[in-house]
Amino acid sequence: MVLNNISSSIPTTALGVLEVDISKLIENYRYLQSQAPGAVCGAAVKADAYGLGQNTVSYYLALAGCDNFFVVQVEEGIRLREYLRTALPHKNPKIYVMVGVMPGTEDLLIHYGLIPTLLAPYQLMLWRKAAFRHEKNLPAVLHFDTGMARTGFMADQAIDLANSSGDLEGISLKMIMSHLTCSNEHEHPMNQIQLKAFDQLCAGFPGVPQSLSNSWGIFLGKDFHKNVVRPGGGIYGLSLAQGVTNDIPGIKGIISIKAKIVQIHTIRAGASVGYSGTFVAQRPTRIATLGVGYADGYTRGLSNKGIVKIKNWIVPVIGRVSMDFVTVDVTDIPENQVKEGEWALLMGDELRLKDVASQIETISYELAVNISERYHRQYIMTDIESI
Repeated sequence: MVLNNISSSIPTTALGVLEVDISKLIENYRYLQSQAPGAVCGAAVKADAYGLGQNTVSYYLALAGCDNFFVVQVEEGIRLREYLRTALPHKNPKIYVMVGVMPGTEDLLIHYGLIPTLLAPYQLMLWRKAAFRHEKNLPAVLHFDTGMARTGFMADQAIDLANSSGDLEGISLKMIMSHLTCSNEHEHPMNQIQLKAFDQLCAGFPGVPQSLSNSWGIFLGKDFHKNVVRPGGGIYGLSLAQGVTNDIPGIKGIISIKAKIVQIHTIRAGASVGYSGTFVAQRPTRIATLGVGYADGYTRGLSNKGIVKIKNWIVPVIGRVSMDFVTVDVTDIPENQVKEGEWALLMGDELRLKDVASQIETISYELAVNISERYHRQYIMTDIESI
């Protein structure tokens, strides 16, 4: 695989660029791995690896030693398996499908060697029937709900299952997992409540590997590490922080998003900008129009709120963000320092995704997964020795 390391590789047609630093991606993965030394460290690459490109991200994580990938949709698992079979034929990583077995997907899961995370009794029954039909044991994970109340076997169902070993006939049980609800809040009592509930349920399945921790869960201590940790956002340098500063320690940002300046013009004082005229110039104002908009994931919520960086200047977004364009006020930048065809930084460096997200009362995860495919993607490696 060839990395795009230089700006000259950006096509002239590109109006937006997403840059992903693969070296920092690998550093983040290995750092998280080092914080749970007694556990296997997997990687959540669902939602197109949190918007950053499932195939490329998984390729480099696999080269860095990751052998356990977690997706949600069956289609995600199929695409990843097909890609890795071609790109890394000497590797055969485990791919877990977190939605489990939906009716009609059994043969696809088997054909592509995907391991379903069974969420409910009906899925267990579907998978058992598939095992009998194919006359072989089939691998699976059991997901127990310990407080998220979203997916997973309820506590009484898990206890019944532990007491009825025949219900697992045809199943090769690879792991038991649950999902923490408040792991980014270190002192939240729910963490200990879930840990206790998980340990009690797992006691009915002695010897089966366990998985509880996501990125933040790794930092709750050894008791939470179990056998497998499965970080996601932490690998990508993302933060759950909203109005607080609870970043994962030691994690580096890996994302930079840029937009091309497509036009610069001046409007008079009193003129309005954008749909519904939500910004009115108080002075003669020089406007730079950027070639991205909410179709690219630069949300309307940043209208009249966002800031961008052009060279060394921080300038405000003015007017409403539209589908394809963003307008910014460049009046205070010397005219000879900003030109059409140059680039503005939307996110990255000091314009951290968590800070942009906080402006619109969301989290960096949401910004990342909404990054449009319209952005030209560059994968750079600042440290060739990182793999």
